[in-house]
Amino acid sequence: MPKNVTVYRVFIGSPGGLEAERRRFRDVLDKFNRVVARRHDVEFEPVGWEDTLPGVGRPQAQINADLELCDYAVFTFHDRWGSRTGNGDLVGTEEEWQIAQRLYSAEGGYQIRQIALYFKDVPVAQLKDPGDELRKVLAFKERVFGEKQHLCGAIDNAEAFADRVEHHLSEWLAKHVKPIAEAAFAGVSKASENPANPKVPAFKPDFEFWFGEFEKVANEVVPDPAVALTFLEKALSTAGTGEQQASALYNKGVALGLLDRSAEEIAVHDDLIARFGSSEAVMLKKLVAMALVNKGATLGALDRSADEIAIYNELIARFGKSEVPALQEQVAKAMFNKGVRLGALDHITEAIVVYDDLIVRFGSSETAVLQQPLAMALFNKSCAFAQLGRISDCIGALDQWAERRGGFDCEKVAYDSDFDGIRQRPKFVRYLKSKGCVI
Repeated sequence: MPKNVTVYRVFIGSPGGLEAERRRFRDVLDKFNRVVARRHDVEFEPVGWEDTLPGVGRPQAQINADLELCDYAVFTFHDRWGSRTGNGDLVGTEEEWQIAQRLYSAEGGYQIRQIALYFKDVPVAQLKDPGDELRKVLAFKERVFGEKQHLCGAIDNAEAFADRVEHHLSEWLAKHVKPIAEAAFAGVSKASENPANPKVPAFKPDFEFWFGEFEKVANEVVPDPAVALTFLEKALSTAGTGEQQASALYNKGVALGLLDRSAEEIAVHDDLIARFGSSEAVMLKKLVAMALVNKGATLGALDRSADEIAIYNELIARFGKSEVPALQEQVAKAMFNKGVRLGALDHITEAIVVYDDLIVRFGSSETAVLQQPLAMALFNKSCAFAQLGRISDCIGALDQWAERRGGFDCEKVAYDSDFDGIRQRPKFVRYLKSKGCVI
């Protein structure tokens, strides 16, 4: 059946030397279209110099004309400023940036909806002697970061750039879906009216209806967090009981996290914790604990390690003595995550202490949900001992890990770089051979 498809054109601008990023840009748009966008009758079309057809006149002018028709623009720079294109002293990407700026700030008429700008990390040694081109890039970076008008950030490779592009696509799709979903909501409300028989109560979408719609989206093979968020906001507006409010808030935080809206995600988790942190209801305690775990993980992803650890300590202090399996599971997750963070900060001995505490607390439990964090803690403990060169302790932890998980996994040990320092040591070699591992 024929249907209308909304096409959003996304421009990619960059100087030379960023071919890998440009390829990944197109790969991401293609995958996002296939997996997510086309389910909403949306297509994101990549636009760049590769797509500009040959024509009469200055080549850059043809690229600029294509940019004039775009809905979004993504720029990325590294250590090159670019070459002049016949328009005075301007280089190609500089021309494109100025046009995108004009389209973004235009009043009325066609305009770019959003501009995103990323700078690929430059080696420290190169920064000491940047040269003319990199110096221009650094001056441009300082100016646009100071203006705070656009989405700006740093990337270290093409994959990081691809991740950022995918997050933007999710946000842009959410902006497209929201008014359509609201129109559908209005249609549900209107359809629920029963003017023919006023005595029959009209159907009014309630929390159960909207949360059920959210669950349908959440259970899809490829869940769409933008759509899920729209349903959760409606569910929250119709929530009555504390459990309904907390459930909607928790899942809203998760959806915001998937959309990389970290500040909003943390605010939602804080709202849940503030509302229900003192409740004695088991389900509310569980949702508070889950929100604390997620908040800690998000803070860690933002490189706020001290805040992350503080959140895990708060959770452990609140629920560490609970006998409720659902709460013990969250305590175990918090302790495991705390150990991982301490290890990442090179506080290896402290990490071992945390893993030991987790194992002592829950090691004798038969609760199914605790078995995975226990096994992971034992494995990470063995990694920590390997980093310290304590081979006997490492082997002891690996034996406990294998017993907990029901067998030794040679590949996991083989591919973990934490063991590289002891991998060729005779005692460790003999141990791996005794486990049937191919050395």
